[in-house]
Amino acid sequence: MLNDQSGLYADIAGTASVWMARKAVRGFRCRRQGMKVEIIGGDHQNKPDIGLSIARQWFDVDKVDAIADVPTSSVAARDQRAYPRQEQVFLARSPATSDLTGKRARPTPCMDL
Repeated sequence: MLNDQSGLYADIAGTASVWMARKAVRGFRCRRQGMKVEIIGGDHQNKPDIGLSIARQWFDVDKVDAIADVPTSSVAARDQRAYPRQEQVFLARSPATSDLTGKRARPTPCMDL
């Protein structure tokens, strides 16, 4: 989760968002179903360059499979370009820019869970 933990959207996409995602993973009982799911959070500070840096670190070095919950349009538009491999997923939940579905749209793979 690449959320805003210190800025304008901290109340709707900050540490509480990470906590809720972890609670959902526990409720879904992923381990019982043989899935290893870890929820991590990062603070992009509403800065596209910081968001892109975090996204690239997670995808390229840490081998994260998906990023979700990026409420800031400028950060989301930048982060969407960070995933080069087909199996990596970027889930933009609430940014308001049509660029994510228009000129910067990228196909998202189907995942067999």
